[in-house]
Amino acid sequence: MKVLSWNIRGGLKEDAWNHLNILIKDHKPDITLLVETHLNDEKSLSCIKKFGPGWSATYVAGDGRAGGIILAWKSNILSIQTLYSCNQVINALVTPIRGSPWLLSGIYASNYPKERGCLWKFLSSINTADLPWVLIGDFNCINNQADKRGGNQFKWGHSIGYFNELCSSSGLSDVKFQGGRYTWCNNRLGKKRIFARLDKAMVNWEWSNMFSSYHVIHLNKIASDHKPVLLIAENSNKGKGKGKHFVFEHYWMDYNDLEELIREKWSLGNNSGSNLEAMGQKLNSLAVVISRWAKQNISPLEKELKATKAELNELEELDEQGSCSDANIIKMKCLSNKISVDGNVISNCESIIKEFARWYHNLWDREDSSNSTEDWEMAGNLNLKKLRNQEAKVLYKEFTEVEVWNAVNSLGRGKAPGPDEYNMEFYIKY
Repeated sequence: MKVLSWNIRGGLKEDAWNHLNILIKDHKPDITLLVETHLNDEKSLSCIKKFGPGWSATYVAGDGRAGGIILAWKSNILSIQTLYSCNQVINALVTPIRGSPWLLSGIYASNYPKERGCLWKFLSSINTADLPWVLIGDFNCINNQADKRGGNQFKWGHSIGYFNELCSSSGLSDVKFQGGRYTWCNNRLGKKRIFARLDKAMVNWEWSNMFSSYHVIHLNKIASDHKPVLLIAENSNKGKGKGKHFVFEHYWMDYNDLEELIREKWSLGNNSGSNLEAMGQKLNSLAVVISRWAKQNISPLEKELKATKAELNELEELDEQGSCSDANIIKMKCLSNKISVDGNVISNCESIIKEFARWYHNLWDREDSSNSTEDWEMAGNLNLKKLRNQEAKVLYKEFTEVEVWNAVNSLGRGKAPGPDEYNMEFYIKY
């Protein structure tokens, strides 16, 4: 699978179109994203026809001076259904002829931080339903100084905060690239010359798990102030559909050889400029390595037995401490293959599951349960104090290593994994 993305900086003039033809001929992308076309409806349709037979496309029109997105694809290889589009993004469902569907967001982020912030907040609200997801295009922002050279120093702002929240909540990581670091240049001379990495691809764990290898290539900058970027994903898990979802199992920590493997892989370098990106890349790489280790070293029966015993032990400890909820008590008894209902003992697993469902149905269907919104309306009328400027600045300060470590140690053990699918014990131990 190959996805080509290029900010062409204005309508496809002859030199830009000639270069695009060369890119398509040389790299044979399955999907091509063009942003900042400036083309209105009529000219966008005319441009789409130039792709020739075998290509389909959708677009967001520009106004002749700004905006414009074209998303084209090879219709004999895949189909694309537009889910949402605006002047900053085309969200689409990609369905290959052979393979599992995945989500694509073609990005053309605004030059204005406030509008970009709205885009990141919108994308954060998307329910991907655990579908593989790739975002590619011109993000028009950086989140660390390493992705910029020249001009003013990098400054933290609200839109960067929203962008980092998007990456964190959706489990997105920056795809490693080949070629020069920067994808954009203002083409000025001397001290006024500025470089930045504005064009990139980001993927979630589900998408990265579909392929054994993937990377981005920064191609040569011709006929635009932006370099085209090419996402290449190879060796798809053919015939297997969607890969197994990775979750770090607590009992794996009992294996000394895994600890050695994790420490070895974690010490390897990376080409990301920010600590957040570096950590995301390492966690994704570790997930692949750990999955392979588990497949080779742990039998399916051992996995199930150890996981069940560990869960049962944790529930029994909570029960002995008097802090086990009713739901967990039912779950614990189900794990022990025995439950008492109205004085009758049920040992059949199917019956236990049905009783568990009935108990919750009765719990939430009681007549005294209230769906009133009065509490929320009352909260909206509160005259809450606002943060002072000095207090607000503290929230944007970089965290120190000591603060992070104290926060990690203060979190409870035995909790469900977060969006990255690693539990808290993993971070504390490794």
